[in-house]
Amino acid sequence: MAVLGIVPDASDSFARMCAESETPMLQRVDPYGSLVLTAQQMEQFVQEVGLLRGRTASMPNISQLEQIKILAERCMGDSSLELHLEGD
Repeated sequence: MAVLGIVPDASDSFARMCAESETPMLQRVDPYGSLVLTAQQMEQFVQEVGLLRGRTASMPNISQLEQIKILAERCMGDSSLELHLEGD
């Protein structure tokens, strides 16, 4: 398995935003476990990340969400790719 990109979440800001979101897919993110999303799930994931970005004022968080969105869009365009969200 090749890794195409990593977006670190050292301060757990993405995990916190997901836990506080009211979106079904992002609420599935486990800050202590793993969640693997397929290309078929990326459209919804990208939409939900976009909603988070619209509610976020912090530049570091916006940058992080943009990086996650770029990886998700890459996965959306290639059915052989998966997006892995790894908790602590």
